[in-house]
Amino acid sequence: MVALERSRSEQSAWDDFLASDGGPTAEGRLLNGEGWTSLGQDGRSSRAIFELARTLRRMRASGRNISVRMIMPSWKDGMTTEEYEGQMAAAVAEARKAAPGGLVLAYSGWRHAAKQTWENNGVRYHAAASQLPPSEITTVTIESDAGFGWTCWGIEGCGVHDVSPHRPLGHSRGVTLGVTQDGFDAVAYTGKPSTASPPAQETRPPAKAVKQ
Repeated sequence: MVALERSRSEQSAWDDFLASDGGPTAEGRLLNGEGWTSLGQDGRSSRAIFELARTLRRMRASGRNISVRMIMPSWKDGMTTEEYEGQMAAAVAEARKAAPGGLVLAYSGWRHAAKQTWENNGVRYHAAASQLPPSEITTVTIESDAGFGWTCWGIEGCGVHDVSPHRPLGHSRGVTLGVTQDGFDAVAYTGKPSTASPPAQETRPPAKAVKQ
């Protein structure tokens, strides 16, 4: 089971794609969804994630027992960050129940995956991973050897940003367990610089009202 930080409203679209022939028509249907075309695209709708979708479809077509669950809740008025994270944690727990005896690989943003609390506008909240049974999950953070990434940073907006100041240098490829770095159980080092993966689909500007 693969759990992805994408809107749960996209579940049927992903299910259809995984069951498809993977041809241009099937790919077009997936990429024309709102999650791929809205403004403010970040890594969740990158070419890399689209390639992941292709890979998972091929694995399933070859007979592998592959399923995908979307775990990103819809933000609602009045919802607190703690509640949002709690809903994401519940979605991961649901994925675990749907794959008894199997492994669930959950991909999410760094803050969601940490077993710790964070602060938002002066209010502390528990990250999604910290709201799951600690003995049943292993959290892994990925570190590249500097490089660039497609990220959304404040007033700079979404685009290619240099991540070198925020990345360690000189680590060889491999996984280090028991690090407990910022709430993580392990660090996976790529051993090479990261490269930016742009959006898989062009964004759409918001619709403009037309005066009659």
